[in-house]
Amino acid sequence: MGRGKDVRVKVGLIVLLCLAVVGCTRLYTTHGYTPTDEDLQQVVTGKTTSEEVVTLLGPPTVDELIAGGAWYYVKSKYETYAYKEEKEVDREVVAISFTSDKRVANVERFGLEKGRIVQISTRITGTGFDKVSTLRRIFGALGNFSAANALGGGAPAN
Repeated sequence: MGRGKDVRVKVGLIVLLCLAVVGCTRLYTTHGYTPTDEDLQQVVTGKTTSEEVVTLLGPPTVDELIAGGAWYYVKSKYETYAYKEEKEVDREVVAISFTSDKRVANVERFGLEKGRIVQISTRITGTGFDKVSTLRRIFGALGNFSAANALGGGAPAN
């Protein structure tokens, strides 16, 4: 009878050890979508229309109704570690602006480097991207997401 108890104790300890190891593993999840560089190569500045952009890339995360004439594709990376709350660790934004006749004027990719917004790539036919305040709002929310806030209540998470 003593041997059976010893086996159960050993199995229980092994299960607890496995749970402890798995619980301390960093997990990363991605929310949102940004088109790949290959996908963006299909978008020709000065020629591709907004309807064609939707067909090629899908609908934007943030569109012109909110962003004043530009479309934004936003992707965020989150890290979960042990018992700690999920934390946003990276954000990437693809910004597409249009001419008055709804043709693509600019295609730009932005990311974060040391907490600052940096331009990763650009294809411009006009004067450049002038929606800095919208980008600041998109990137400024980095780490300030909470389910309660998204559902219309509560203060931003810190």
